[in-house]
Amino acid sequence: MALGTNQSIFSSKPNTKKMKMDYEIDEMEMEIEEECLKILALYQPATVDPRFFTVVMKINNDLERIAEEVAYCKIVICSLYNYIFVG
Repeated sequence: MALGTNQSIFSSKPNTKKMKMDYEIDEMEMEIEEECLKILALYQPATVDPRFFTVVMKINNDLERIAEEVAYCKIVICSLYNYIFVG
């Protein structure tokens, strides 16, 4: 199916599904980061290298960005599928 000049498979309206997924992903990231900081602040783990928690927080940040991109890809793929096959 070819797109006409006035047609678009993407609407200009804000996508509430994407916004909800972004919010959930951000919440999970913040929860993990807060737990790491709480452990470091309250327990001051001398037996565990504090660099471990730094690495966990950095990986957590990367996973959050990846999850947001995956959520966006899912929306795009579903939109394309609906446009092509459902009509």
